Amino acid sequence: MALLKPGFSHCLLLHRVPGGWVLLDPSFGGLEISVFGEDVDVPGKLRGAGCAVVAARKEEYRQGILRPPTYCVSFVRYALGIKNLTLTPYRLYLDLVDKSHGLRL
Repeated sequence: MALLKPGFSHCLLLHRVPGGWVLLDPSFGGLEISVFGEDVDVPGKLRGAGCAVVAARKEEYRQGILRPPTYCVSFVRYALGIKNLTLTPYRLYLDLVDKSHGLRL
């Protein structure tokens, strides 16, 4: 049994800002930050590259004393204020689709 579902080996955060988008991509080498103008359809480009794109809203989050290792899923969970212990990109995707009532960008 594979640990990660095929097609769901990584996740990142795309944030809509006035004038465009900010893409936050955590990896073992650090955090890559990319900025795109409003003329770029970043969700469409990600979908075109085979990515699943889901709308999400930030929840209230309070960090406990124990802090798990930071990797792409924990980064996105923390940034969105998600309190559950989702470990894989696919489970995070399912949780976000459920919370957004299936709304995909």
